Amino acid sequence: MTAGAACATTAESAPLHTVEVKADPGEVKWQNKPTRTIDQLDGFSSSKPVETSRWGGWMAHREGNGDGFFRVKKAENGRWWFVDPEGYRFIHVGVAAVYQGIEKVAAATTLDKFHTPKAWADFTLEILRDAHFNGMGGWTERAAVHDNPSVLPYTVSLDFSGDFGRKMGITHVNPGQTGYINEVPPIFHPDFPAWCENYAMERVTRLKSDSMLIGYFADNELPFRREMLDNSLTLDPDIKGVGPLRSAAEAWLMTRKGCAKDSLSKLTLTDEDRIAFLSDACERYYSLVGAALRKYDPNHLFLGTRFHGRITQQPEVFKAAGKHADVISVNLYHAWSAKPDRLEMWTKESGRPVLVTEFYAKGMDSGLENINGAGWVVKTQQARGEFYQNFTLSLLEAKNVVGWHWFKYRDNEHFDDNAQKGNRDSNKGIVTWDYKPYVPLIEKMKELNANVYPLTDYFDKSR
Repeated sequence: MTAGAACATTAESAPLHTVEVKADPGEVKWQNKPTRTIDQLDGFSSSKPVETSRWGGWMAHREGNGDGFFRVKKAENGRWWFVDPEGYRFIHVGVAAVYQGIEKVAAATTLDKFHTPKAWADFTLEILRDAHFNGMGGWTERAAVHDNPSVLPYTVSLDFSGDFGRKMGITHVNPGQTGYINEVPPIFHPDFPAWCENYAMERVTRLKSDSMLIGYFADNELPFRREMLDNSLTLDPDIKGVGPLRSAAEAWLMTRKGCAKDSLSKLTLTDEDRIAFLSDACERYYSLVGAALRKYDPNHLFLGTRFHGRITQQPEVFKAAGKHADVISVNLYHAWSAKPDRLEMWTKESGRPVLVTEFYAKGMDSGLENINGAGWVVKTQQARGEFYQNFTLSLLEAKNVVGWHWFKYRDNEHFDDNAQKGNRDSNKGIVTWDYKPYVPLIEKMKELNANVYPLTDYFDKSR
């Protein structure tokens, strides 16, 4: 069998290894998922790690001389890449949420074990580098790692809409993201443009010279849903923070329909109305945020807002985001491997490459109940590693994915009632809550990560 034939064989048709999984731990039966790992790739042989730049770029391939900061570029063969500050091709292979501890108990555990932030950073960066991760994703604790000699390229998570909503008193906590009244983010509030300007000035100006910074996530999992128009029109006009959002939706609809305000209650909304309103909302958000970021930091990339869930099936949000963001970021769950047609749609609509910013599987041998969280449930850490390989191979096989971030670095203390509910009892980390590495998982990650660049050649030549 040729390498090309092997590439054309899908996970569904090839006699692949299987892993027992559940989408939810409450399910009675385990299901067998075909799982492709690196040792099953016909014609591919693992080799010693390739030579890389100080940023982790692939020194065998250069896309120009670089301008001192990360960029994105589409190569002649159609594959998208990050380009490191020296111009070398780069795929961001990272871990998200690399921090000492947000909650009091987690921070105390870290301090008790390491005593100093430097000692924590030394330990953490050694684990990541040894596993051939070349970066850190959302919610990385920049201050603790930035001046470390082993620092890796990283991203910064901002919260333009979320912080504005909190200031206006219109938010609540949803699992994993900020919630809003009627799930309407305050994009059309008249004060939002000035907020974006000041917010960017305060948070990114000081970072504009940092060559290790790849770019910014502007928010996380915003509720860009097609029912945003319906939800806006039913907001309570007497609530100060959301009254202007209702007024803006009414004005938009009156303009679209050519009618007076007293006629709105008689209108029947169509799907075309809903899509048009959502498109305009996304256009306003991304144009305001993108302009503010570039005004105060013209050197770094705008990495989007980490789309998730059903939003990933809505072409209009990708089209709007692509006009202003450099990269489309997606938190990708409920997929054992990435669907090629979905990946293709994201770039077709946006004209931008994709960065997968969250995915994980939870192991039942961790001692945790794994009740919460969107990731798959598997039986062992070995199986978690096999999922990692299967999932990332599907990303590398696509030509538009420029990296991924496993969620997350460390398990939460399961006994801490103040920890975020979605993380508290779930095995998402590559280390335990008290910093013991999950060795079988990390070994599988290391095997794949060390071969990321040769694997792009393998898949490209197999087409």
